[in-house]
Amino acid sequence: MQKAMPLQKLFYALVASTLLLFVFGCSHVRLIAEYDENIDQGITALQKKTEDHLSKLEIKMARIALLKDGSEEKESLKKEVSYPASEEFYRQFRVDLRVLQSRAESYAGNDLTVGQMKALDEILKAQEEIQKRGFQTVDDVTDMRTAFTRGFKGILKLEIAKKRGN
Repeated sequence: MQKAMPLQKLFYALVASTLLLFVFGCSHVRLIAEYDENIDQGITALQKKTEDHLSKLEIKMARIALLKDGSEEKESLKKEVSYPASEEFYRQFRVDLRVLQSRAESYAGNDLTVGQMKALDEILKAQEEIQKRGFQTVDDVTDMRTAFTRGFKGILKLEIAKKRGN
């Protein structure tokens, strides 16, 4: 009779482990957060605002290069491409990015997206410092665009990959 007890325990252990394998084998384990359409659309909208801002700066910097030093129009354009004229852009960018980052942080397994958003914030800080020192040529704005585009692409590529994984 005593031998039946260990066999019974073994039987129950096998049944329990089979059930556990079935339950966990059928469940979908995610190592990364799921695609979030709001993050995708929010980053795309932020990229569009940034592109609009940079395009305007680029046009003004190109115009400045063509004008004679000391001309009234050149001095006016220099003020329009100065940091104080762009402060609102930087403020709004931070607001939009922080809202998106907060949303990304609310999902488990979204560390990559959050990390990329932090990197985009670092790009913003660096570009803001460059503009505070003052643009020298239109190439400064082109370089700024390249940096921002790299940051946006990283986030969008990850979100698109998540979408394909669903």
